Amino acid sequence: MESWETGLTFRKVFDKGASCPQTCSTCTALSKIKTSAGLQLGDRNYNNLRYADDSALMADSEKLQGLLSIVAEESAKLGLWINCEKTFSMVCTKKSQTPVCRLTVNGTEIKQKDSFTYLGSLISSDVRSDKDIKCRIALAKKTFMDTRSLFCARKIRLDLKKRFLKCCIWSVLMYSSESWTIIKAMEGRLEAAEMWFYRRRLRTSWKQKVTKEEVLKKMKTKRLLIDTIKKRQWIFIGHLLREDQGMERHIIETELGGKRAKGRQRMKMLDWMKNRLSVQKEQDLGEIRTLLRSRRSSLLLALCLGSLVALLLPGPSSNVAEVAREADGGVAVPGLADVERAGLPWWDGGECRCKDTRCQPPPTPTLPRKKLGGTCGLRAWRAGRGQKVISFALYGNNSIYFEGLRRNINRTRLVYPGWSVWLYTDPRGQHDFLCPLLRDYPYLYVCDVTNLPTLGNRTDMRRMLWRALPIGDPNVDVVLSRDTDAKVM
Repeated sequence: MESWETGLTFRKVFDKGASCPQTCSTCTALSKIKTSAGLQLGDRNYNNLRYADDSALMADSEKLQGLLSIVAEESAKLGLWINCEKTFSMVCTKKSQTPVCRLTVNGTEIKQKDSFTYLGSLISSDVRSDKDIKCRIALAKKTFMDTRSLFCARKIRLDLKKRFLKCCIWSVLMYSSESWTIIKAMEGRLEAAEMWFYRRRLRTSWKQKVTKEEVLKKMKTKRLLIDTIKKRQWIFIGHLLREDQGMERHIIETELGGKRAKGRQRMKMLDWMKNRLSVQKEQDLGEIRTLLRSRRSSLLLALCLGSLVALLLPGPSSNVAEVAREADGGVAVPGLADVERAGLPWWDGGECRCKDTRCQPPPTPTLPRKKLGGTCGLRAWRAGRGQKVISFALYGNNSIYFEGLRRNINRTRLVYPGWSVWLYTDPRGQHDFLCPLLRDYPYLYVCDVTNLPTLGNRTDMRRMLWRALPIGDPNVDVVLSRDTDAKVM
């Protein structure tokens, strides 16, 4: 095995298993577990689920202790030990009082919890999505309040704010929404959260007694959140049901054994799909699977079930003159030629292209931001539509970030050929560092955060979020944000 970074050769210490991802030694041991403990679904027995370095053991009886002991013994043979402080147990039940489950590892008792976060989702013992939905709403509201200076700024166009809302806030809110079971009460909470964002964006107080219809009219939109979540669920289910021998499809289609609980049964995630398609309850998923036979029909069904919302970027809509006319409230403004004659700062001009070491930074006249579109500057705007961008945010004077930025810009040409690099920073006082970069890398664009086109001065927002600003640029199709001290992969 050879390292691509240092060129050194390492001794092969173990053999990979048939289903072993990467080089995880515990995965080989887990894949060879043969025990009756687990969840029996049809002709298959599921006793462990693995993702990256996380493992989850499952059983429907007290045999889980034996399964845990086997994993602990096999791991110890490989020199690995289970960290009891990071290991928890949970009993999933419909009962109001959760049964007690005592598990031990080498004499140490494992803590039992009613809920914990796994892979970013909140899993609770009542097997409901309510707590996870409430948690995602709270996180989305916190993210909104952290960036309220951007969403509530009066100088930013409304359509640009809506795009930022869907990209930065809805992405937090809808994380893992493909697996939610949304009951009527949670649907009301999600709709209330959507209106909460719109009211905060319009600076509308509850005391003003403005109706929801008036708020939606001012935002020039309609309710989209619930339809978007259901569309994502539909596409996700279609992806699972198209697999021939997939584990997810087998779990969805197989009925659990045993007796059902008393009273009305809980609503399942597929129930609303059957209702929308008028599928009878006594029928299986055959009709849904037939409709999801191809990706094209799955997407068409998603379009019929909910509104198709462009969550990331808009399509081609306007040229420079139209953007400038919208920014100035419908009044036509001069084009790019007038902007160039007004004088450009050195990071947007051609002064840094000179090879003479005696080249000095010229004066930096103010760029008329209302006469340009986009979210970076003149050079980035002139690059046209369809750009693929890797964005960075540079602040502070730490030399580690300077070295990491140069390394990442150089790697971009190798790993992502044809992509451009947008650097959001305050370039004043950084001529000695930025000018050589602009001279060596023509695909680098410096974005002055104190005077961005259509956005103005963004130094009042969290500096780490500067790198997310290309999301709202109409010329950008794909955005990849990275830390300056991280490696572009």
